Amino acid sequence: MIVSIKTERPMKHVIFLILALFIVTSCASQKREEKIVEAKAAQSTVHDSNALGTTINDLITNSKNLNETQKEEIRKIFSMNKKTAEELTQKSYAFRGVLIQELLSGNVNQKRVKILKKDIKDVEAARLKNTFDTVEKISALVTDHPEKAKFAEHMMMMDKSR
Repeated sequence: MIVSIKTERPMKHVIFLILALFIVTSCASQKREEKIVEAKAAQSTVHDSNALGTTINDLITNSKNLNETQKEEIRKIFSMNKKTAEELTQKSYAFRGVLIQELLSGNVNQKRVKILKKDIKDVEAARLKNTFDTVEKISALVTDHPEKAKFAEHMMMMDKSR
């Protein structure tokens, strides 16, 4: 019985060390990827919706990895995304304008402010969902494994209680 206890402890230490090494390696890899993404974003020339549209069109047109059917389908997906994004942006600006009016009215109604903040949050969440849905549709179109394109599903469950 004593021998059993002595052999269990070293095994627990080994398992712990392996687990710790795995976590450290995973974190280092994640940090490295984050730095690469941050560097690419810092070098990007896309700073507004017009530049983004031009860049997307150029990338689709010049892609050697896409056939013409895929290019046309991706253009349709982006067109639908843009229409939805513009509608949601208009709603967001409208709610923000009403919020500023309420705040500067001299007689602030906190219930209205709370409602407007929730409305803005909901519209912004819908804008983000529109973006992720578009990415998933395109990813499913260009990948060999469409089931793996669903990467942002957990992000869609945003806290709407505030």
